[in-house]
Amino acid sequence: MTSLLEATGDYWVSPEGLKRRLEYLGEDFCYNVINNALQAYGRKNEVSGWEWIGSMDERTCTYCDGQMGRFYSLGQFLPRLPAHISCRC
Repeated sequence: MTSLLEATGDYWVSPEGLKRRLEYLGEDFCYNVINNALQAYGRKNEVSGWEWIGSMDERTCTYCDGQMGRFYSLGQFLPRLPAHISCRC
């Protein structure tokens, strides 16, 4: 649910908005580390590929729903994970 402060545009310069922005940056950094580790692990251990698996429920976005079950071969373009902020896939 979007708050009134979020809708006005002043949200991202408020203390709450700055805190949320830092949380998003930290989450993004962690996932980038995990993605790089998965790629390195795959190359070293001869993993054949990756399957997209997500939390399929009423909160799943259409992008993640469309990716569910898709298989990516090692070396093939692997989409950026998470697909979006607060992604649960």
